[in-house]
Amino acid sequence: LKNKVMKFLLSLFLVSCFLFACNQKNQLPETIKGLKLNNGGKWDADSATIVNVDFLQQIIAEENDKSLNDFINRADKLQLGLNKIISECKMTGENHEVLHLWLVPLIDKVKALKTTKSVEDARLVYTEITTIITIFPKYFE
Repeated sequence: LKNKVMKFLLSLFLVSCFLFACNQKNQLPETIKGLKLNNGGKWDADSATIVNVDFLQQIIAEENDKSLNDFINRADKLQLGLNKIISECKMTGENHEVLHLWLVPLIDKVKALKTTKSVEDARLVYTEITTIITIFPKYFE
């Protein structure tokens, strides 16, 4: 009887973990809830936007943030990348509008990172920035 109860509890735990993981995988960060696919497909992004998002992805791939100053320097690099996205973007129409759903929260988070007052707060904001940047290829091509 004890073995059956343990097997049941283990099975229940595994199913719960699976359902939780599936639910989390499909959720967007709160700041970009309006972002959606284009009738099940990806939105078209212009080549300049793709190149500049790749630059942002390279920035977040660097792992050397230990101090508050490190995070603020990272925010400055990200801001340069955002400035290039904005200045070089030639997108129009609905693709452009959907890009804004992704871009505006990122701009806000980079601004927030620049003004953080502790390493702990900087890490939290930076995690959100990383999430936003890494979901770009799921929605745009």
